[in-house]
Amino acid sequence: AVSRAHHTINEYLMNDVIDTITSANVQIPTFFHNILGSPPGRVPPEKPILLRDNRNLFARVLFYGIEGDLIILDLIVFIVCDLIFVDVFTAALLTYILAHGLIELRCKLGTSNVARKTLVDERFLI
Repeated sequence: AVSRAHHTINEYLMNDVIDTITSANVQIPTFFHNILGSPPGRVPPEKPILLRDNRNLFARVLFYGIEGDLIILDLIVFIVCDLIFVDVFTAALLTYILAHGLIELRCKLGTSNVARKTLVDERFLI
């Protein structure tokens, strides 16, 4: 049953959504769109209108290229906690809690950011 549902969703995405996106009208955002962050106007509803993401607003919610920075942050937190508590287990535990807290925070803020910018409710985002 699960594989049948997965296959049905895949077929829908391949046939309907991708065909719709490839036939979409991609526009460069105007000054009005950049200032107010408003969605594009829809005059003919048969063809979707997409705005180009010139400021990489969508990509900012991902970890593109900052994995090394996060590892350095983890190392610094571990070393500082080890110096303060003089206990490796406590330092590792606090580093683990901080790392996962930052991931959850970024996930939550990223989801709400994507939901706000795409006008899709957070419940529909995976």
